[in-house]
Amino acid sequence: MDGLELCTHLKTNLEYSHIPVILLTAKTHMESKIEGLEQGADAYIEKPFSVEYLRVSVANLLANRERLRRKFIDSPFVKADTMASTKTDELFMQKLNEYVLQHLDNTELLIDDMADSMNMGRSNFYRKLKGILDMSPNEYLRLERLKKAAQLLSEGEYGVVEVAYMVGFGSPSYFSNCFKKQFGVLPKDFAP
Repeated sequence: MDGLELCTHLKTNLEYSHIPVILLTAKTHMESKIEGLEQGADAYIEKPFSVEYLRVSVANLLANRERLRRKFIDSPFVKADTMASTKTDELFMQKLNEYVLQHLDNTELLIDDMADSMNMGRSNFYRKLKGILDMSPNEYLRLERLKKAAQLLSEGEYGVVEVAYMVGFGSPSYFSNCFKKQFGVLPKDFAP
């Protein structure tokens, strides 16, 4: 298996598609570079290479992922699938988000239920979500509940208490605390 085959295997396998790949290769033709990037490589570095260049490339990849993650976490209207770096991850996040939205009002929704809906074991599900979003399944579920609450509040049709229950919080006061911590404003002040 060569580097391109490995890259393709990683980027199309649900278990590993979130892992960044830097191709470090002696192939210098433009066609090779394009093919490597089309196979899902996050960066393409030719030999001979500078260790400093490699270090900066890795640092930039990680910094860009962190910026995306912060935008996703801080903005009430940015969707989780925007965090995906591959089509495989995007489809994973879309399917997970659909499941979560269908069961959002269930205060008893378990991580095992989410993992089962994705045909994954609990440990693999945890690793996958951590790899894509850098958050645990519980953190993701709470954030999706808060994002849906922000959407409902911005529409102005429901009060804060109603919204809290609609998105699966068993306690309106706990909901308000989580909302303020996440978005910097109380839900009553977020609503139009």
